[in-house]
Amino acid sequence: GLKNGLEIYCPVKANGTYDDTVPQWLRGVHVWKANAMVIEHLQKIAALVTQETITHSYPHEWRSRTPTIFRATEQWFISVDLPVGKKGEKSLRKMAMDLVAGTGENEGVDTLKFVPAWGKNRIAGMLQTRPDWCISRQRAWGLPIPAFYNENGESLMTPSSIRAVAAVIRKHGSDAWFTMSPKELLDGYDVSNDRWVTNPRDFATAKLTAGKDIFDVWFESGSSWFAVAMT
Repeated sequence: GLKNGLEIYCPVKANGTYDDTVPQWLRGVHVWKANAMVIEHLQKIAALVTQETITHSYPHEWRSRTPTIFRATEQWFISVDLPVGKKGEKSLRKMAMDLVAGTGENEGVDTLKFVPAWGKNRIAGMLQTRPDWCISRQRAWGLPIPAFYNENGESLMTPSSIRAVAAVIRKHGSDAWFTMSPKELLDGYDVSNDRWVTNPRDFATAKLTAGKDIFDVWFESGSSWFAVAMT
């Protein structure tokens, strides 16, 4: 779509209802209820050629066992090709591939032993072709991504703000994200002294809202065990 100049369009809100960009008779209607209404409307304007009910496999959420709605929404990504090494010379992809292959700084060192051995080629192939890593999920349970949003929908998540939230979580537990206000979660954080924020006036903590996205569980578990092992 982007290659052909198509605008990213998502008329469905987070609660599963249509927003104000759709025709009046669909606004505020839940997508599952709207299907019958759309068919009825097409019949009224003589634009429906035929309709048929079929049975097919459709993805369901594994806990609630309800059908999933697919929406085009903003997500959080980790770039695998931006230079992020100690000297800013290597990307995550390059560092990971060097580690697997035993090249670069790891040259001549048997850094990883794969069991079974063919796993080495498999993971090397995955590292070569993987796109940027989407780490956000839209679920009601999980470890929250510590992002805040102002009234314009702009996000605040910097090293300093993350450390401030981490200090609060360390003291009160992860439920603090759901029970405390953004101002309380950012206790001790001064946005005016955050060098990563170019417009601090737009991010007054009293007017921020906490994000609802959670971390991809694989990213969460794959990071937390390493952080614990290192400490």
